[in-house]
Amino acid sequence: MKQLSEGLSAWLMFGFRCGRGRLFSEYYLAHPIGQLLGGHGEHVLAEYPHPVIKSPKGRPIATDFVIMKQDKVPLAIESKWAGLGEPQLKDLIWDAFRLEAFCRHTTGSGLLILAGSTNKIARLLSRKTFRRAGSSVPLLPLPQDLLKRPKTRDRSEYILEWADLSKTVLKHLNKQDEAYPKTIGSNLYCSAPQVHAQGGPKSLSFSVYVWEIRCVPRKAPKKQKLPKMRPQKMKQPPDPLVMECAEPLTV
Repeated sequence: MKQLSEGLSAWLMFGFRCGRGRLFSEYYLAHPIGQLLGGHGEHVLAEYPHPVIKSPKGRPIATDFVIMKQDKVPLAIESKWAGLGEPQLKDLIWDAFRLEAFCRHTTGSGLLILAGSTNKIARLLSRKTFRRAGSSVPLLPLPQDLLKRPKTRDRSEYILEWADLSKTVLKHLNKQDEAYPKTIGSNLYCSAPQVHAQGGPKSLSFSVYVWEIRCVPRKAPKKQKLPKMRPQKMKQPPDPLVMECAEPLTV
């Protein structure tokens, strides 16, 4: 996660200094992400068909990137770009739930990448719709919010459920659930993000957020302990000879 956030933000700043800023897009991110993943000897595939969410017509639903290891997919990646046009929040959350469905099927994990202009990302993440319903907690964990709160045992801020979503995002997920029934999970686990920024002022800098998406860990049922049986002292049967001796003698 850290290598992706640092490397991708540096790549964007390098491209901007070379005068390629107008070329930046979600499609433009494919090249640096592929290089950063493949640079560690991983077998990287792009536009990998989703194993669960499948479209009966038209273009198949695909994941931006996956890493293959011995015919298994331990990691899936979705990316979003915030440039001239900000990504819609519903699309960002939809990508997160798609990754959860992918991970649930493959028992792997996913990475959700949000990259782009520091100003545009800050504007998106500061919206009221990015807060959970009836709460000030963000939909996805943010470093500045996590620092303000003490660590809790249940870590509820890292679990996102449908009940936390705004009406607009929830409406979009309901449509996807109708289109792909019994594929989308009711919740997901999202880690604290790795964040890295490059550049000077916010108007001329680029930021990259990388969250890890996983299935919500299920708590193993507690084993019921059997009650300890205290050893009971067995009463010895009376000796008949003693009983006969104990009887009073009659003359």
